[in-house]
Amino acid sequence: MNSIKALRVEQIDAHSLDKEIREIVGSTLEECVSSMPTVMQRLIDRAKPEIRLLIDAVIWTSRLYTGTSPGQRLLDVFYKNYSPVKISAHFGINVLAPYLMRRITDFRPTTYRFFEKLEALLTLLNVIHYLHFLRFGGFSTLTERFLSLRHFNREAPTIGTVNLDNQNRELLWHSFRDLILLLWPIYRIVESYWKKWSRKANTASFDGKCVMCEKDFVAPVEMVECGHVCCYWCFATRLTSRENCPICDKQTGIRAAHGVRLFDPKQHKYD
Repeated sequence: MNSIKALRVEQIDAHSLDKEIREIVGSTLEECVSSMPTVMQRLIDRAKPEIRLLIDAVIWTSRLYTGTSPGQRLLDVFYKNYSPVKISAHFGINVLAPYLMRRITDFRPTTYRFFEKLEALLTLLNVIHYLHFLRFGGFSTLTERFLSLRHFNREAPTIGTVNLDNQNRELLWHSFRDLILLLWPIYRIVESYWKKWSRKANTASFDGKCVMCEKDFVAPVEMVECGHVCCYWCFATRLTSRENCPICDKQTGIRAAHGVRLFDPKQHKYD
C-alpha cells in the first residue's frame, strides 16, 4: 500500500472530528441525565470526571480494533506503526493524565498551584508547537511528536475531484455575510441621523400658536388622522364623547411631537 503523508488541513480536521464526536456523545448523555430525578443527577454530577473518562475509553477502544480514530476513518487517514502499546501511551497522555491531575487537585488542594503552573507550561508549549506545525507541517501535536505518530493517507489524493459548485456557494455566502457586516454599521448611522432630522422637522412644524388658545404651544400634540396641532390641555379640556379634531372635526387620536401616542379614542371611552 502506497502511503503519502497527510496534509496539515487533514490532520487538523481529523482532530476536530474526534473532538466533535466526543462532545456529541457527552451532550447526549447529559440530556439523558437531565431527565433523571434530582438525587440521581447529584450522584452522577459527583462522578462526572469518571463518566467522561469512561466515554473517552469507549471511543478509544476503536483504535485497538481498527488502528484509527473515528475522525481518521472519516478522512481516510491513519497513523503508521500505531501499535497497541502506542495506543495505550497515547490514551494515557491525552486522557488519563489530565483526569488524574484534576482528581489530585480535588482531593489535595495544596497541589493546585503546582498543577496549574504545569498546565500553563504545557499549554504554552502546545501553542508554540502548533504554530510551528502550521508553518512547517510535520507532527500536529507534541504527543504525536513524542510518540512518533504521523498521519498518512491510505491512497494518493486525486486531483480534479473538487466540487466547484459547493465552493462557489461558500464564496457567495461569505461575500454576502461580509457585505452585511460592512453595511450594517452604515445603516445604523444613517438611521440615527434620519431620526434626528425627522425630530427636528417635527419640532419645527410646531412653531407658532395654538389655534384654540391663540398662545404659544404648551406640550404640543398632533392629530393622528389630519395632522393639525394644538396644545394638549386645550384638546383635553374640550373632550367630548366624540374626540374630534377642534379644527376639522375629524375623529382622531393625538400624539406628541416625537410620535409618542398620548391619547387613543379606541382605548379610552367616556360616558
